[in-house]
Amino acid sequence: MKGIVNSLGVRLWAGTDLRTIQLRMGQLRLWMNLYQPSVKLVKEVRIGSKLRRVYSPAQTPFERVRASGQGDSRRVAELNKLRSMLDPFELSRSIDRKLESIYALANPRLSPKAITSHGAPAVQKTRGGKVQKQNFPTGA
Repeated sequence: MKGIVNSLGVRLWAGTDLRTIQLRMGQLRLWMNLYQPSVKLVKEVRIGSKLRRVYSPAQTPFERVRASGQGDSRRVAELNKLRSMLDPFELSRSIDRKLESIYALANPRLSPKAITSHGAPAVQKTRGGKVQKQNFPTGA
């Protein structure tokens, strides 16, 4: 959540309720904890003037808690069941849709799409964020 706030900046908070964004981003917590692996710094070894960093193998936060045995066993079992029921690809698509709606709130000037004479959007956004121009009215 904090990363989203930092990436969107202050413009978002001027006219948007924080609760609205929290409701839209509830699934992001699940994605980060259950499916997004990360490495942790184990130690730093100095070799002459260079510093060599040693990292642990990539694991999700959920895997770390489960491996440590320090988590609440009932809660770990609930999360394990939830993880087996969720489709990570569908969850990712859902998060992307919600992020797009939040970005639309943050950038009201950029969110309305131009409409062609045929009723189709004049600009279509691809997965990589590049804009493709198509079916622009010629005016004649």
